[in-house]
Amino acid sequence: DCDDAVEKLHKLNLSKVQEREIIHVTVHCCLHEKTYNPYYTLILQRFCGYDRRFQISLQYHTWDRFKDLSLLNKQQLVNFSSALSQLLISKSLTINIFKNFNFIELTSSARTFLVELFVKLFNEIDDVSLKNIFQFSSTQNYKFVKDALRLFLSHFILKKSNHSELVHRRCQIAFDQLSIE
Repeated sequence: DCDDAVEKLHKLNLSKVQEREIIHVTVHCCLHEKTYNPYYTLILQRFCGYDRRFQISLQYHTWDRFKDLSLLNKQQLVNFSSALSQLLISKSLTINIFKNFNFIELTSSARTFLVELFVKLFNEIDDVSLKNIFQFSSTQNYKFVKDALRLFLSHFILKKSNHSELVHRRCQIAFDQLSIE
């Protein structure tokens, strides 16, 4: 089980570099499953909850993955978006993760990834938790990220009729939360 795997990895007394590799290997395994397997996301959540350095490592690894979205096939994009959705829900990562996302040169793969991620997120979370996820730290200026997310949500989810009423309603909640200064 997940807790057993994490405990065994902790007992290996790995170096800092080797510990970072746990994150890389876990994400790699997650992406290469034929269908999304939440087991890998649970492992990432446990490590992030264990020590902040794993959370930082996952954050940097996610930023690296953002740059390479066009190299992922459709199933890998689905797996990555599913994992990131769960990591946001569990608060292992925050919405601030998108500060290093290239919204200006939005590729087809990036668009697919984001739509998959947000539709999954909006389907799986309650309204209060959703508001908390889309609440940015007031101590830092995230205006560009908030504007980019609002534009994306408006253009690719709110204006599309192929999403459920629940997805549209929750997308509007996220949009409104992002509009708060």
